[in-house]
Amino acid sequence: MSTSETYRIEYDNSALGSEAATYIFFTVGLVFIAFLSRSHIVTSIAWISLALMTAYVAVKALLKLIFQARKAILIISLKGIKDARLGSDFVPWDDIEKIDVPAPRRSLGKMLGIILLGFFLLVVAIILSEGGVIPVEALDWSRPDHHVWLLLAPGRRITGQLRSSKHLVRQVTGDMQHVCIAVSDLTYQKPELLELMVKFHARYKKAEKTEALA
Repeated sequence: MSTSETYRIEYDNSALGSEAATYIFFTVGLVFIAFLSRSHIVTSIAWISLALMTAYVAVKALLKLIFQARKAILIISLKGIKDARLGSDFVPWDDIEKIDVPAPRRSLGKMLGIILLGFFLLVVAIILSEGGVIPVEALDWSRPDHHVWLLLAPGRRITGQLRSSKHLVRQVTGDMQHVCIAVSDLTYQKPELLELMVKFHARYKKAEKTEALA
């Protein structure tokens, strides 16, 4: 691999298309079930709530397909990493202290929001099971890690220019920042993308040291 190369990484449109089609199918099915159970208002509301969740995921996938098809989401080059979802310029390799560091702890407000969402989904599941006992093994809230975290060097910082990117840049102790790079739905899987970032980062640091010795 030569660091003079530039890697332009896009959304995987086939994966997004499959995701959108799947969730549209689920949404239509849930709405149909809600219509059939309209005589039981609580159960019908539960089904509609689930339909709204699946519809939200479907719309997000469709918007990516319509407005960001064949658009470079990540650019990895000698200059650094550029994420179009942040709306910022390149993050130089020299500004990156570590790659794939643990995610920062969530704020109290977000933790409460997750707890409330989990409680709501549990209530919905109980309603849909008509009061039946739900085995603990069925309540699997875990999901694969779809992010690569960059820890910026002390004093180095970026500001997400897009309104939706504010949650991707977080301040941590010691005047350092975490920058979240979402890798889900991209043409590169996380292991490949992480390996590419690490190689570029290592090559840049090596070149920097070589220049200093010269």
